[in-house]
Amino acid sequence: MTTPVEMQRKFEADTEAVSSFLDAFEEWAESHEVQPSVYLPLRLILDEWLTNVAMHAYAGAVGPVDVRASSPSPSCVEVVVRDWGTAFDPLAATPPDTGLDVEERDIGGLGIHFMRRMASKIHYERMGPCNELSIVKSGSAS
Repeated sequence: MTTPVEMQRKFEADTEAVSSFLDAFEEWAESHEVQPSVYLPLRLILDEWLTNVAMHAYAGAVGPVDVRASSPSPSCVEVVVRDWGTAFDPLAATPPDTGLDVEERDIGGLGIHFMRRMASKIHYERMGPCNELSIVKSGSAS
């Protein structure tokens, strides 16, 4: 069994820091030969979630976020994102009715819908003052 390769970043949740993190995440994944079919969808998931944290978790202020990524193999990445903002369980959100025309749908919710569909596994837990979102993206073993 191989030892997982890991990445950890702590930063203030603002859109500029999110963008920098996403670039670093992609470089990390490429340097450890993670399959693009694994890390590219995960990058989109992280972009959606971290942007939501930056825009909503701290009620207009900036607060900390901690992201840990681990790749036990080139076909799997596990990520844990922690923030200390307002409690929000994305998995409890009502899925959007994608059968409706765009004009008839409520605003919002599509990003979380796509996160849920792209992830292999996703889990949320409120741990005291901390939101913790765990995401696993797996591909086919090569």
